[in-house]
Amino acid sequence: MQVTMKSPLGYCTLILTLLLSCSVQAELVVPISSSLWARGRVHPGQEIVVSSQGTDCTQIKTQSPNAPSGVYVIQPAGVKYHFKVYCEMNSDGGWTVFQRRSGGSVSFKRKWAKYKNGFGNITQDHWLGLKKVFAVTKSKSKKWILRVDLWDHEGGTAFAEYKDFRLGNEKTAFKLHVGKYSGNAGTEALLASPVYHL
Repeated sequence: MQVTMKSPLGYCTLILTLLLSCSVQAELVVPISSSLWARGRVHPGQEIVVSSQGTDCTQIKTQSPNAPSGVYVIQPAGVKYHFKVYCEMNSDGGWTVFQRRSGGSVSFKRKWAKYKNGFGNITQDHWLGLKKVFAVTKSKSKKWILRVDLWDHEGGTAFAEYKDFRLGNEKTAFKLHVGKYSGNAGTEALLASPVYHL
C-alpha cells in the first residue's frame, strides 16, 4: 500500500532513525517523574544519570529490554571517543535518531562543516553529524537499517526502511550506501526532506 502525503514542504515532522547493533559504556538522562518526587528522593525537573552498556541503541535495548527512550552516551566499536545520541526504544529494538526535524525552530540550511559535525538539540530538532553516523555504521560486518518516519499536518504518516545502510568515510564525502527498500512512503523517502545533505 502506498501512502500519499503532501509535498515535502508540507511535512510537519521528519525523523530519520537508524537501527544498529554493538558494546561499551553509555549514559541515560531520565527526567524525574512526580512519583519519585512525591517520595522525596528528588525534585521535579531534576535529571538522574543512569549508567548502561552499549556501543549503540540496539545494544542498549538488548541488554536492558525496559530501557526508556532518551539520551545515551555511546562509543561505537573501533572508535576512540564517545558521544551522546537520542535512542528511540521501541518494541522492535533501539533506534539511534540521527535527524529529527519537526518545524522551523532549527534551521537546516547550514554549511558543510555543520553537517559534518552536527547541530541542534539532541532531544529536539537536530542533525547528529556525518562523522558520528559514519562512526556508528563503519563496520561492514554489521548490517544497519535506515528508517525514515514521516508525519504531515493532517496526521498522515508513512515510513521507509532501507537495508544495508552505511556511510562512506570523509574521503568519499560520506557517500550514502543503501540496499533494499520496504515501507509505504515510496522509494524517494530519502529525498523527502526540504534540505537533503547525505
